Amino acid sequence: MGVAELCDTPLRRVRTFGHPDVVGIDGIYLEFDAVQVSVFVNADEDALVWRRGNVFPNYPEQLEKEASFWNKFLSQQVIWIWEMQNQTGCRDALQMLFTSAKNEHLIVQLLAMSSTVLVFDLRETGPSPEL
Repeated sequence: MGVAELCDTPLRRVRTFGHPDVVGIDGIYLEFDAVQVSVFVNADEDALVWRRGNVFPNYPEQLEKEASFWNKFLSQQVIWIWEMQNQTGCRDALQMLFTSAKNEHLIVQLLAMSSTVLVFDLRETGPSPEL
């Protein structure tokens, strides 16, 4: 799946998945207007994988743990996406830039680490140029 399909479409819903006895996120389901995407780690390669649709239909959902984090991204439109590769050639991260109605830049980074998905909220350090 090409990540370009996610551009120019608002994020509508996010669900995180993980085993209740294990710390960390095993997967994230992102529902956009145009496409639904599952993000998870390929444990054999420690690479971040994204697939169209929901690949977590029978997996325990983490309702409270990460729910509030995603609120500021909901209804915001993705305008840029980066597939990231580390120094060993492994594709281990996905970064998305959202724009808000206030012309704020909201950036989220999903990173494969130790068979879980780490989620980072990146912040600007200076004034935002208009995009």
